[in-house]
Amino acid sequence: MAASGISISIDSGSTFTDIYASIPGKSQDITLKLPSVDPQKYHDAPTEGIRRVLEIASGSQIPCGRPLNLSEVKSIRMGTTVAANALSEGKGERSALVITKGFRDLLLLGDQAPLDLFGFTVPKPMALYEKVLEVDERVILEPSPDDPGGQAANVDPDKVLDTGVSQQVIRIVREPYWGIVEQHFVEMHDRGIRSVSICLMHSSVYPNHEFRLADLARKAGLNVTVSSLLNPKIGMVARAESATLHAYVTPVIRKHVEHLRNLFVGQMRDPTLPPCEFMQNDGTMAHIHDIVGSKGILSSSVGGLLGYASTCYDRSSGKPLIGFDMGGTSTKISRFAGEYERVTTTLAGNTIELPQLNINTIATGGSSQLYWSKGSAEVGPDSVGAHPGPACYQKGGPLTVTDANLLLGRLVPECFPKVCGPNGDKSLDIEVTRRMFNDLCSDINNGANSDATKLTPEQAALNFLRIAEKNMCRAILRQTETRGYEASGHDLVAFGGAAGQHACFIASSLGINRVILHHHSSMLSAYGMAFGSLVSDLEEPLECVFRRDTIPRIREIEASLRVRAESELRERGIGDADDIEFKVEILMHYEGSDTIIAISKPENELELTMKFADVHKKKYGFIAARPVVACTVRLRAVGLKKPPSDLSPAQQFACLGEFRAPSREARVMTKDVYFGERGWQRTPVYRLESLRTADRIEGPALIVDNTQTILVTPNAQATILRSHVVIDIASPTAHAVVQKIAIDPLQFAIFDYRFSSMMKKMKRMLRRTDISSEMKKHLKFSCGIFSANSRLIACAPFGPSHISTMKCAVQSNRGNWKHKLQDGDILVFRQPRLCGSTHPLDITVVTPVFHGGVIVFYCTSSGIFTDSSALISKEPWQEDGEIIPAEVVRDGAMDEESIEKYILSDRKQHSDCSDSSYLADNLANLRVLVDANQQVRERLMKLLEGQEMKVVSAYVRAMERRPETAVRQLLRIVHDKRGGRPLVATDLMSDGSPICLKITIDYDKGEADFDFTGTGTLQASLSSRTNFPAHVAQAAIMYLLHHWIKGEIRFSQGLLNPINIILPSQAGSTPNPQSDNTISNRRVASHHVLELMLQCFDIYSSGRLHNLMFSVRGQITPDGTYIPGFMHQETIVGGSCAGPDWHGKNAMEVGTTKTRIIDAELLERQYPCLVWEFSVRHGSGGRGQFYGGDGCNRVIEFLKPVSLTVMSECQPPSSDGFHGGCHGEAGVNLLIKKATSDREPNQVVNLGPKSTTNVCKGDTLIIQTSGGSGWG
Repeated sequence: MAASGISISIDSGSTFTDIYASIPGKSQDITLKLPSVDPQKYHDAPTEGIRRVLEIASGSQIPCGRPLNLSEVKSIRMGTTVAANALSEGKGERSALVITKGFRDLLLLGDQAPLDLFGFTVPKPMALYEKVLEVDERVILEPSPDDPGGQAANVDPDKVLDTGVSQQVIRIVREPYWGIVEQHFVEMHDRGIRSVSICLMHSSVYPNHEFRLADLARKAGLNVTVSSLLNPKIGMVARAESATLHAYVTPVIRKHVEHLRNLFVGQMRDPTLPPCEFMQNDGTMAHIHDIVGSKGILSSSVGGLLGYASTCYDRSSGKPLIGFDMGGTSTKISRFAGEYERVTTTLAGNTIELPQLNINTIATGGSSQLYWSKGSAEVGPDSVGAHPGPACYQKGGPLTVTDANLLLGRLVPECFPKVCGPNGDKSLDIEVTRRMFNDLCSDINNGANSDATKLTPEQAALNFLRIAEKNMCRAILRQTETRGYEASGHDLVAFGGAAGQHACFIASSLGINRVILHHHSSMLSAYGMAFGSLVSDLEEPLECVFRRDTIPRIREIEASLRVRAESELRERGIGDADDIEFKVEILMHYEGSDTIIAISKPENELELTMKFADVHKKKYGFIAARPVVACTVRLRAVGLKKPPSDLSPAQQFACLGEFRAPSREARVMTKDVYFGERGWQRTPVYRLESLRTADRIEGPALIVDNTQTILVTPNAQATILRSHVVIDIASPTAHAVVQKIAIDPLQFAIFDYRFSSMMKKMKRMLRRTDISSEMKKHLKFSCGIFSANSRLIACAPFGPSHISTMKCAVQSNRGNWKHKLQDGDILVFRQPRLCGSTHPLDITVVTPVFHGGVIVFYCTSSGIFTDSSALISKEPWQEDGEIIPAEVVRDGAMDEESIEKYILSDRKQHSDCSDSSYLADNLANLRVLVDANQQVRERLMKLLEGQEMKVVSAYVRAMERRPETAVRQLLRIVHDKRGGRPLVATDLMSDGSPICLKITIDYDKGEADFDFTGTGTLQASLSSRTNFPAHVAQAAIMYLLHHWIKGEIRFSQGLLNPINIILPSQAGSTPNPQSDNTISNRRVASHHVLELMLQCFDIYSSGRLHNLMFSVRGQITPDGTYIPGFMHQETIVGGSCAGPDWHGKNAMEVGTTKTRIIDAELLERQYPCLVWEFSVRHGSGGRGQFYGGDGCNRVIEFLKPVSLTVMSECQPPSSDGFHGGCHGEAGVNLLIKKATSDREPNQVVNLGPKSTTNVCKGDTLIIQTSGGSGWG
């Protein structure tokens, strides 16, 4: 060969494969864009790209199909969609899950986090394994020496003790039967299973059983994924998800790698051959031998972000960038502001726990199909790819976004690669596109009203493109406005094969005044791979309270990790002269908390606890009086690369002198381009490679090269830099429109996204609370923005019942306080007796927002603090106390003395009232609510600074009208469907008491009466048994209406505007002090009202309600020492009911309260209990044409005496289901009381649907939740 040291980067996408290569001694780099699928020419696009690069470099032909000689290639870097396609298409490796006995359905149950708060039939993620092997093994964590009472009562004390990786003492309760497991592995292999994932209870601390099982599986010929090696963190669900994902997709990638090897001389096993690196989700590179499927699922999206961050970002100005990567199948949106943001995400419903760069993908690309259906135009999500491709590719494909651009003149067939036609050697055919658009317009015009204006093909094409661009604008707003960043404050970096045709329109719509395109923008994802770092990430568990004697162990681990990381990087090509940068972090958390903070290791390790406290206070607003646990030592080693030598676009601009017009030679032709209201415009076409630095081109213009087309709109001008094209847009659109009161659709979307982003900001802040298990683990918090007259504008509820209590709370207190408050004041209260205004366990914080001296908004957040509440409460103040509205902040200063009085002191006068477990903790949680409100208050004030109040008010009213209009339309549809007849239903409480509802719809007004007065027994039932305040009815009604309205409708006041709620006369009164359980009965009321309304609509799908609570009350010793108690509460899933066209879901919580359930490993670490089983109760669902979902089994042993409450409502009163189906099996709550001596048997107690009792050490609770009812 004539050249050596060739570097090749390949981005293998779904539609096109981009190849970028640099050859020493040649001024021009090689860029190729090949269809990813072209069976007439080649079998594999990446290999074909390498072949063509070698042909160009050597100057000689290399026949297709011959193994390639890579001896002159320095490096190959690749990003691929192989893993992502396997996951989304369900074509991964056949695999099995090996798990501890009792947890076979762990991933089906997960953490119960709601996929859709308002859905009844939400599909669960596809199981990535076809078989589960339960291994009869168990290890438990031994309690600390100062807590001997926490030992398991049902475990033989003579069982073997061992030490885990963190030096924690482990008791081995049962070892696996190794011979039996080995035989199962052999049977799996015989059945065609080739991959297994292994996840055992507490394996992050004690992985020995996993290691031995892995050896047996490999012996049977299986690929093995060990959860404790892949993701060595506490949390069984997260480890199992990562392991099963890895086992499913990694073999697919490795087969792809093996295929590539076979196409190269030496099959890439020769150490003298070039290193081949694969791009990973987090922007780092992995060697071809070490590629991990779960780390490479999104690899093809990452290179572009690395590319524009390295070549377009100007660190001197710090102006943030939006990455707009539009390819053939999808568009990917990202943001860069000086640092890479890494997140976890989901794909095809499966959580990818390992970090990835934050990139948002939507199914809109150049090959997205255009549809006209039922009078509306749609773009995507289906894509035709490169084969058959768009209609203009002459392979029989349909109309696509590319065809619309071609028809409007935005593409230049003469300059487009000749990849079309059956043999892949023809140009784009505009005649095919024009004929198909003519036919489409005929269909559209024939279906339109006779007096409607006839649509031309150009107008139709433009309408489709506007829909596509609107979709892309929404994606950009989600990445910016919803996260608190103004889109107009960014530069837009456009890249990908189709981005250049849309960038100016996108930027103008969002008020962005500058678009940046790299000269290699069409293949920036391949070009950017050169900036991927060689990284080694290693960690080792520590898991001990940090003390002085912990430091030697930390140093020992660090030294070991350094040696391993350096050796790995040297093997991957980092030379002895290259630097390796090491970063060591200690992962730390407060004892009793699972919020982990990574602290950079200081030179003096004794400073670790101080640094942890500083970071914790800055992040969460407080320091806890608790020991600090050092759980993991983490090391990252980075092989340092030279930074790019090119100046940023801003720096290149600064170096320019005078601008000039492009030369005549650069203009290759002039053509007509359609610009909507401007019509057809004569537009010059320039070759990019012929343009000179400092050339300035006024729009309209087209700039093309062999792989891209850039459209410069009439309101813009392009400047050519040495390595970039910069387009400046002089359009007042984004800011002029917003000053008008007339509602503009795009500006409406921006306002909507801004309020949505404020809610997401509040949610993130509320989840930061480090202590409250209810708020952090179970997501029991809500937040909202209310207007000055207490109308709900936007919210982020953990359940609609919670947000409605906040609404009632604001309404009931606004009149008393609105004239007493000043700017900067904040209210806090808990008032369950005031018309049921708040949930008895809520603390609500209200922050008024002033503008022009008057209140214009209220920011409200509410959280549940129940760490040590009494479980049975006859008075609301017994639920951690009642707080009369008080100013927690006056003139910006928190009055902690008053808050302490309200939270703790006033309740000591009541002997039955439980003290909070930690006053400091509750104060800290309160600060989180205050800070969340303050953040949104500042955002609202900033919004008001840039807009007139009348403009903001107009858009707020428009936001409310949208759901209101949707509800009125829905009511009219229901009215017609039911022939105008009222909708009537009756439901039964567990004791047989009836509750009734009658819905009467006024078609003309689009309004409805929801009348709960019903029969005479209804009023008594509701007032005496269920504490039925107004907010319960509002919650259920809003929930139902939001469920029935399809589309992205905000949960806001507009849902209730057309509804008149008629309640029993005593429904809004104070909760009855003689009720068995204030908290539980309110949940029951909300759930029953929802059931009632669903029956009115002939739907029965809200399932069953199951709650478990156990606690130990805090105590004050005679000497005044406070011994904190604790409380744990969880909602356990049952099966959901079937409907007229769907099956019920197994173990899926539906209804007005949806919360997480704590991971079994975390539960055992934080509370004195053992979880022996958490599984689906197979066969418990009701039979029918559509069968009900199964409930679940949960078995918990208690290691200390606790107070226990169980509640299982909505049990089926008969065996009859819906429309001929059968009810599911009723729930069962059993308590196995451990015998006091070996001569006595254990006692089995049926607790019934609702019970409160004291349990002893060694007692075991068995909860079997009910199945859903069948239909038909």
